[in-house]
Amino acid sequence: MVIAMAFSFAGAPSGFGLLRPGPVVHLEGAITGSAAQYPPSVATSSSDSDSGWLAFTTVEVVELSYKDVLFSTLRGDSVSRLADTDSLSPARAQMRESIESASRLALARAFGSSLSPNGLLVVSVLPSSPASTAGVLPGDVVLAVDGAPLLDPLDLRRLVEENPEGLTLTVERLGSREFLKVYPRSGKIGVLATGSYASALAGVLEIETGSVGGSSAGLMMTLAALDAMFPGDLTSGFKVAGTGTIEADGSVGPVAGANLKVQAALESGAEWFLLPSSLLAEVAVPASLRIQPVDSVDEALDLLCGAGSSDGFCTSRAGGGSR
Repeated sequence: MVIAMAFSFAGAPSGFGLLRPGPVVHLEGAITGSAAQYPPSVATSSSDSDSGWLAFTTVEVVELSYKDVLFSTLRGDSVSRLADTDSLSPARAQMRESIESASRLALARAFGSSLSPNGLLVVSVLPSSPASTAGVLPGDVVLAVDGAPLLDPLDLRRLVEENPEGLTLTVERLGSREFLKVYPRSGKIGVLATGSYASALAGVLEIETGSVGGSSAGLMMTLAALDAMFPGDLTSGFKVAGTGTIEADGSVGPVAGANLKVQAALESGAEWFLLPSSLLAEVAVPASLRIQPVDSVDEALDLLCGAGSSDGFCTSRAGGGSR
C-alpha cells in the first residue's frame, strides 16, 4: 500500500512545468480604437505569406508530474513553477501594465500626447502581506484611499506611512467596486503598483492579446500600435518577431527564456528577431534568422524605417513632424 501511494504521488501534478517555445502571437488586427485608423490587412498565420508581420514570442509551460520534474531536472531541462492564468494573476496584471505602457508610448511618439491615470494598477501582491490579508489582488485598480482619489504610487506610499492604524482602499475589480481595510506593517502594505490608464485609453488605442500574460511583449506591441496609426507598412514586407519589455522613456528591458523565444520565432517563419541588446550574448543565433539587438523602441524604428518602410510614421519622422 505504501508503494502504491508513492507511485500515485509521483504521477500527480506537481505545480511545476517544462519550458518550451510557445505560440508566436501576431498583432495584425489586435490594435483597435480611434487612433488605429490603418490596421494591417495581412495573413496572421501563414509563414510562407509574402506579406510582412509584427509578432511577439512566448514561452509555454507544460505541467509535469513529480516524477517528470525529477527526470527533467536531471536532464538539465528548463523547469519552472506554473503561473496562474486567471484574470487576477500577476502575469495577467503584468500584461495589462505592458499594454498600457505600449499604448501610451505609441501615442506619445505619434502625437506627442500625454494621458492622466485614473488610479493605481496593482501589479503584484506579496504573500502574507497586509494587502494580501485584506484581499487585494493583482489586476485590481486602487481608485482612492480613505475616499481621496489616488493617482500616484508615491502618494500611496505616503498615505500608508501616515496611517499606521489602517486605511480603506477603494478598489475596482472586474467592473465592480470593493472597499478593503488594510492595516500596514512597518509602514508597508506589500503591493507593487503603477498608474492605471485603462479609462484614458478606452476607445482610443487598445491592444488585445487574449489569455497571454507577462510583460515581455511591450516592444512589439508599441511597434504594432504605431504601424496601425499610420498608412503604409512598417515591416517593409519582413516577418518580424521579437521580445522585450518597454519603459515609459522607450527603453527596452530584458526578458526570460530568450533562447526559447528565438526558437519559437524560427519555427514561425520569422525573418527578423528583435531582442534586447543585453541578451544577445546568451542566445544561439540561427543562420536563417536575422537577430537585431535593440536598446530602445527608437532603435527598432530606425531599423524598420531604414529597411525602406513605406509607413507614414517613418515619413513623418524623417521630416520631423507627425501625422
